[in-house]
Amino acid sequence: FNTNSMKYFKLTFVILFTASHLFQLSYAQSSQTSKRSSWFRDARVGMIVHWGLYSIPAGVWKGKQIPWYGEWIKDRASISDTDYAKLASRFYPEKFNADEWIRTAADAGMKYFCIVTKHHDGFCLWNTKENNDWNIKSATPFKRDIVKELSDACQQHGIVYALYYSSGLDWHYPSSNWPSYKKYYYNQLKELLTNYGKIGYLWFDGEWTTQWNAKEAEELYNYVRGLDPEIMTNNPKKKGSSAFGDFGLDEENYSPPASDFKTGLWERDRLVQYNTWGYKSWEPWKKSADLIRDMIDAASLSMNFCLNVGPKADGSFPPQALAILKDFGRWLKVNGEAIYKTKGFVKNISINFDCRITQNTSNDSVWYVHVLKWPETKKSIKITTSFPITSVAALDQSILMK
Repeated sequence: FNTNSMKYFKLTFVILFTASHLFQLSYAQSSQTSKRSSWFRDARVGMIVHWGLYSIPAGVWKGKQIPWYGEWIKDRASISDTDYAKLASRFYPEKFNADEWIRTAADAGMKYFCIVTKHHDGFCLWNTKENNDWNIKSATPFKRDIVKELSDACQQHGIVYALYYSSGLDWHYPSSNWPSYKKYYYNQLKELLTNYGKIGYLWFDGEWTTQWNAKEAEELYNYVRGLDPEIMTNNPKKKGSSAFGDFGLDEENYSPPASDFKTGLWERDRLVQYNTWGYKSWEPWKKSADLIRDMIDAASLSMNFCLNVGPKADGSFPPQALAILKDFGRWLKVNGEAIYKTKGFVKNISINFDCRITQNTSNDSVWYVHVLKWPETKKSIKITTSFPITSVAALDQSILMK
């Protein structure tokens, strides 16, 4: 394949191959073919948002930059319950617009959107009836149901709505009072699954705590499936595993061994800022090209890619995050067919350069070769396959990213 007539791509470009006949691929997720998970397997790209009271200090407490994740600032800065509770009276995100958030996600090529409904600080972004002092309606001057507004916006824009919920850890209730807390959080999950439209998946967290165990995880999974038989969840026993629940998580800083990805469904979650999910005013930002390459790599492993954004306390997306999302939208508008509705672990083809390969799920004869970095000393690449190639084409010859 010669490049003399093609423009050089700094990010990547995708070559479309069409073979002369179909073949059956030995594919890692062959056991995960149920109708319930079809939307997840087709979507491939989603977005998660960490946003709450922790967005107000934005990684700074009493003039000091606090290391680790921004949403952990109460713990890492040893903030008292009294001082942390004062943040609620300051939470008035005047720039929050659910429709704008979801439209931005859709324009970036995201097929599903996940909101953190309750993180470890226990603060709830919906009008829960299970507490009257620690939710956005009762404790803040804003008094709007964020979860409801985002649900409506997702329905309007055709985006699958998903929810994160910290099940195993709650500093406010607290979760250490387990029998009482379990009843509390089960009732909250019932609220979320019955009052906010169709939910694509639930992302549980906090499974490392002492009160959590396999029995609790199994009861939780059966409980939410009883509320909605079509719901998907990550593995509530161990996030970084697909051995239970419906999918495993390849979280940034907590990636499981690569060999684990060959079994079950997976989602790779990556941050737009270094070292934080919730917005921090002082953490550096990643490059769009690196994140897009990470997405491509995930697709080549039959894995979803979920991009995390931490909005500011006023409800706006930081301009750096918007720039990254815009780059995703530009790239996926041109090359989306090589990501959406594809599968990875493609065999029967070898290439002598740095690339990733995906394959069309409905037509095994269509392969997509993602050129991550063209060899600087070569004008051509060698592609070897046992199947006759009937056509080769670049999906685009004009997109250029730095």
